[in-house]
Amino acid sequence: GHATMALEILEDAPDVAVVVAGIGGGGLITALGSAFRALKPEVRIFGAEPETAAPMALSLARGSPQAFEGWTPSFVDGAGGRSVFPRMWERMRPVVDGCIVLSLEETRRAMRLLAEKSRVIAEGAGALSVAAALTGQAGPGPVVAVVSGGNIDLTKFCERSLPMGFHASRRSGSLLAAAVLLLTALPLSAQVPEATTAALKQIFASRTYAPERFGPARWIEGGAAYTTLER
Repeated sequence: GHATMALEILEDAPDVAVVVAGIGGGGLITALGSAFRALKPEVRIFGAEPETAAPMALSLARGSPQAFEGWTPSFVDGAGGRSVFPRMWERMRPVVDGCIVLSLEETRRAMRLLAEKSRVIAEGAGALSVAAALTGQAGPGPVVAVVSGGNIDLTKFCERSLPMGFHASRRSGSLLAAAVLLLTALPLSAQVPEATTAALKQIFASRTYAPERFGPARWIEGGAAYTTLER
């Protein structure tokens, strides 16, 4: 189950001091927290929630399970909720040290960062942990951010993580990098939505694109992406 992530973390990063994970229903962070309490109890466990749905942060502040009256829907739909269930509160409270609340813009930036630096395409809920780690609120590290959630298609990823849109990439180096790395993160057989195909062709045809800076381009033909190196 989810608790096996703790074993993997300790194997790869035995000096870990903090683990951050998004909170939806609470199963992931409860399992992680329980495993670390048993194996390395000094590791601090932090949850992450969007500002639009942060019942766990409210519950921790008030010391009891709460309903989040300000709940509003957002693209971070895999985390946060309207309330914390009393049964889950009983399980989370002993193993969670705190909860960090993120703005939607902080979450967007984390999504872009994951695509640009790690070539990981994460949904909003998956990027929450990275956004939380970047705030510094979890304290000194080493910090491990659990990126759990990639349930997002390319069109939505572009809309959520690149608010100016792909067409703006010709005018913005950072957005161009994100667009290029978005494609290089895909499998060779990946299908690219028709809505983005024309814009991507425009990016790759632009003199702004520098392969030596961003890596090999993935060209678009018939909705399929593949690298120039394999043409």
